[in-house]
Amino acid sequence: MLRENPDGPDLRRIPSVIGGDEKKRHGIVTAKSLPAKKMGIHTAMTVAEALRICPNLVIRPPDFELYSRESARLMELLRTYSPVQEQLSIDECYLDMTEAAGHFARPGESSRRWGVRAADEIRRAVRETLGFTVNVGVSTNRLLAKMASDFAKPDRTHTLFPEEVPVKMWPLPVESLYGAGPSTARQLRRLGAATIGQAAAMDPEVLKANFGVKGGLYIYESANGRGSDTVQSDERDALSMSAETTVPSDLGPADETQAEQVIRYLAGRVSGRLKREGVFAGTITVTVKTDDFRRHSRSLSLADPVCDEESISREALKGYWEMCGGDDGYFHAGRKVRLVGVGATKLSDGRFRQMSLEDLARQIAGDDEERRKRELESQERRAKKKRQEKLDKMRRELNERFGEGTVVRGADTEP
Repeated sequence: MLRENPDGPDLRRIPSVIGGDEKKRHGIVTAKSLPAKKMGIHTAMTVAEALRICPNLVIRPPDFELYSRESARLMELLRTYSPVQEQLSIDECYLDMTEAAGHFARPGESSRRWGVRAADEIRRAVRETLGFTVNVGVSTNRLLAKMASDFAKPDRTHTLFPEEVPVKMWPLPVESLYGAGPSTARQLRRLGAATIGQAAAMDPEVLKANFGVKGGLYIYESANGRGSDTVQSDERDALSMSAETTVPSDLGPADETQAEQVIRYLAGRVSGRLKREGVFAGTITVTVKTDDFRRHSRSLSLADPVCDEESISREALKGYWEMCGGDDGYFHAGRKVRLVGVGATKLSDGRFRQMSLEDLARQIAGDDEERRKRELESQERRAKKKRQEKLDKMRRELNERFGEGTVVRGADTEP
């Protein structure tokens, strides 16, 4: 999320990114401006790589508390338009607008026409209510809606219906196909597919031979505009929370630093959601997708549930290297990693969570503070009582000397 600083340049209009550390030249890009994107800078790229592409790149640190708060406001607003909502990331989600027909549709109007009008209304509400802009993609399935939302920005509504695929989607470079990372795009170009349309025209058997059955079928189906039309509604009491990202360059055994940076970034996102919901995770899961399009995961059960970024990062890194490193890991088998995910499951409210030394220290500090507060209140009550006793004694003495009623309490006088 790139926000305008009133005291500085508009980050949206210059090459800029959020994430990492410019001085130390480490960390990864978590968001980029359109000018930065046009220069070839991608999310999850290392800051060092981004600076090599653009030495004058403006880098700002992330503010996860702000992002989580604004994300929650966005999702709450979108929920007023449709209860069937599936959050894809901190700033993206799918909406099934079927139930909204009664509000938006006019007599004899097609669902596509009122769907576009609803998208425009949502964009306007986000801009006027929340103060930032969004793109909205409208289509009959998730893949095409997502592709449409990535068309020209900002603050635009785009359609990508199945009959529009040959004109709007097929001329795009193959790198634009949702789910096709840099490694996949390079391999498709080597096979002669430089555009999505050329990938759509390829023999599915050739694709399966080069990307595996699952990966090849995905490329063929998605390039032809076919995808799921089901939105999995999010529940407030979700059984799990996760975040994942496709890395700009496939990770191998030597990419330890970048793997740690990516996992720490994902752990921060998961930690933010856990804290926002007030829950702890009893199991941490790390997921990878290798360059043969196969997904693999490793889960680690914890003796003590956690919600902090440091603990989640530590467990996820442990699972990552157990799964990919070593003599029987995927790196040893010659595979590389193109996607990384971190998840939290077995969620609880932490009521029966065992205290750590840090928790105990905080509680002791809190108890000490509470004792100090009670002692101060007691001292104030004693001092007030003594002052009142002195005033009462003085009042009695004056009344005895000059006559009853000479001095009375303020509360004793009549209005």
